[in-house]
Formats: sequence, structure tokens, C-alpha cells
Amino acid sequence: MSPDFMEEIRIEMDCIEQTLAHIDALLKKISPGEPDHDQMAAIGAYLTNFYNGIEKILKSFLRAFDVPFETGPNWHVQLLDLFGSHHHPRLPQLIDKDMMIKLDAYRAFRHVFVHGYAFHLRWDRMKPAAEQASVLYSAFRKRVKEIINI
Repeated sequence: MSPDFMEEIRIEMDCIEQTLAHIDALLKKISPGEPDHDQMAAIGAYLTNFYNGIEKILKSFLRAFDVPFETGPNWHVQLLDLFGSHHHPRLPQLIDKDMMIKLDAYRAFRHVFVHGYAFHLRWDRMKPAAEQASVLYSAFRKRVKEIINI
């Protein structure tokens, strides 16, 4: 693995970890109540950033393993598939079935957040995602580190 690739992964992991720290801090501020609109928008942005970071890591793997990837209307779904059960033969299988289901939910949320309005967000749907993001990331990070030894 090239030093540039390793550095890209380290930087992205650091950014994801900082994002998760912000989510955790907001959850502590909110608990046990309900967030206001601004807090919901902030958590929505952080959840979107979290998922974007995962995608950036996956795209770094595509470049490092020299796997071409064309973006089309479903590229976000196809990107996950390349590292899951339909993984490309030159790529490591980073994502198992359980992780795929969970990451796909964050992908779907990202789509809603980017293409919708923050005042339409629903806390009953966001709260579990916010509470579980760190756990999901720990499993993903462990898998990445096993593959590239960082």
C-alpha cells in the first residue's frame, strides 16, 4: 500500500472520529429530552458527514486497488456493493451482510438529508442512527485496519 493511500485513510478516519465525537456531545446535551430544530439539523449534518467519510474511504480503496468506477444514478449503492457480497475480485470484502444493511440505512438518510429540508427531519428515525454510528464505525474501522495494517 502506498504511503499516500495510508495517509488518506488515516485522515479520513480522524475526521470520522471527530464527527462521531460531535454527535456524542450533542446526544449528551439533548438527553433525556428532544432536540430542537437546530440540534436536529446539526446531527443530520454530522450523520451525513459520517457516511460521506465511509464513502471516501471506499473510494480510496478503489484508487489503491486500481478498480475503475463509473458514477451513475445508483453509484452510492453500487459503491457499497463493490465491498460487500458482490465485491469486485480485486477488492477486499470490507463489508459483511450485517454491516451492509446498517451502512445502507445511513446512505438512505444521507440522500434524504442532502435532497430534503432539515425541518422535515424526524427524531424518532435519527436518534437510533446517531446512537449507533460509533458502534458501526468501530466494526468498519476494525475491518479496514485488518486489511491494511494501520
